[in-house]
Amino acid sequence: MPTNHSHAKRQWPSQPAVTLWVGLLLGSWLLAARAASGALDHPFTTAAGWAATMSIASLGLVAAVLFGRSRPQTAALVTVLTLAPPLTAGLILLDLSSVTTWVGLTGLTLAITLTLLARNRTDRQRHSPVPLPTTTTPAPDLSQTLTRHRDPDGDRLIGDLTLHWQSGQRQQPIHVPFVPAFQDKPVVTCKCDEEGLSEGVRARVAEIQRYGTRIELRRSGNADSSQTTRVELSATLDDASRTAA
Repeated sequence: MPTNHSHAKRQWPSQPAVTLWVGLLLGSWLLAARAASGALDHPFTTAAGWAATMSIASLGLVAAVLFGRSRPQTAALVTVLTLAPPLTAGLILLDLSSVTTWVGLTGLTLAITLTLLARNRTDRQRHSPVPLPTTTTPAPDLSQTLTRHRDPDGDRLIGDLTLHWQSGQRQQPIHVPFVPAFQDKPVVTCKCDEEGLSEGVRARVAEIQRYGTRIELRRSGNADSSQTTRVELSATLDDASRTAA
């Protein structure tokens, strides 16, 4: 029951629109029939003819607006139903021997057509699906490139770490995994780059395990802005150290 009620509510604007169009079409056809039979003995004045034509055109546009609210996809039918009554009335009531009449009817046709086109464009935009907002993944705070070398002399890992500081952030830990794990605890060293990007940042190795290491970075000075820090990492386990252990 609620579904039927909603459907009837959506279709309500088309009912007065169709009633207006039917009335205008019947009136214009009746006027044409009387003119064809010679019943219009007294010609209309130019002002009266234009007043009647413009009134019919205005009522047709009102019907088009009402109908467009419920069925925006029937543009061609709406255009024909809106243009037919005023053009029929104008061709009967106006002086067709005057150039002004033809210019006026042409302008009226263009005005109605452009108005309907603008209305249809607005309706399509209103009824077009709204794209869902896309979620963007924020850039990670840490990016790292690790290179592992194993040869008869030992096992080495070289890392290039890039850390992004947020405004107000003064301390950050970095966890670097060793995959696969070293056979023993390696010797780990780290240092910040010397290109100016890491100004005011100190790095130290806080913990070393066979499977990874933890590096702590501290930022001194003004921390109200974002900053990027590059850290060079080296983890080495020589054969001599492994044999001594």
